[in-house]
Amino acid sequence: MARTADRDRILALLAETSGLSNARIKVSLNLGDDRYETVRAELIDDGIAEKYICRGGGLRLTKKGERDFSPETEGESAFAREDELYGAAIEALGQDAGEGSVLFETASLRKRGKWQNPDITELRVDLFPRLRQVRTLLITYEAKLWRRWDINAVFEAASHARFAHEGFLLLEWIEKDFVLDDPRLEQVVRECRRFGVGLATLESYYSHYRVHVRLDAKRNTPKDNDVEEWLDYALSRKRDAETEFDRLMDAAHKRPSSRV
Repeated sequence: MARTADRDRILALLAETSGLSNARIKVSLNLGDDRYETVRAELIDDGIAEKYICRGGGLRLTKKGERDFSPETEGESAFAREDELYGAAIEALGQDAGEGSVLFETASLRKRGKWQNPDITELRVDLFPRLRQVRTLLITYEAKLWRRWDINAVFEAASHARFAHEGFLLLEWIEKDFVLDDPRLEQVVRECRRFGVGLATLESYYSHYRVHVRLDAKRNTPKDNDVEEWLDYALSRKRDAETEFDRLMDAAHKRPSSRV
């Protein structure tokens, strides 16, 4: 039988995804072709893994493998529930946003249809004095606890493109290092790139948190009517955010020309 260490390494890798290509597994674990094929065959024979259809072929856990194999948890979330994450995320996002943005929780809103409400919304008011223009950007964030994400989180973020100028998936990240080619994020990163969804991580920094943008979001051009309709819906239910947004808009439109 193949060395237990190789079996466990492959199983641990597969447990973080819904399937990986053979080439990706070998590269990630630095396994030679012969060695990998031996372990792969044993896992399939034991009913723990099965062939995964992708370019070049791959491997994924069977239902039995998912049920029987439970890798050790490497660290736990700092939050008991996802809604506890929102406050820390809003505070961290606000540090980077500056005075021209309003950030508020919108996950608790109730709107018909699936995935209609982002977890966090940012309204950014940019002033261009020379152009005599005020630009409002609506940016949405889907926030997920450590290891509680999958590709559906990307689809949630992408669904807001109808009314949002930019959309981000914000992941709580508790490990020291972050790399985009982490096998646990392979499908998430791929779908983020496909849909133009930004990817960011929320990480602890002393007694606070910081947000690190890992993938920039693609700028959307939603219809003004759709933006207006969603803003009216959200702000009418979040009065503090409405007051602050109105203050920013009034200040921007009343600001005198920069010309002397």
